[in-house]
Amino acid sequence: MEVNVQELRIEMVKHGFKSISDLADKSGIDRNTLGAVIHQKSKPSIRTMERLIDTFGWSGARAGEIFFAEKLTQ
Repeated sequence: MEVNVQELRIEMVKHGFKSISDLADKSGIDRNTLGAVIHQKSKPSIRTMERLIDTFGWSGARAGEIFFAEKLTQ
């Protein structure tokens, strides 16, 4: 699984989240966990993905684009 961080950041801006802390507060995800995902230091758990989907109101297709992006570099 490769998270499309660029698209995740676009969604943050689109929904008015100015920082990882803002998104963490709204989604109920620990800030450190969320930061690790956004900085590609860890993969999101199912629970983290569920909370982001709920927070952003993503469709299944959009969530798939974010969480299961093809790796862009080899």
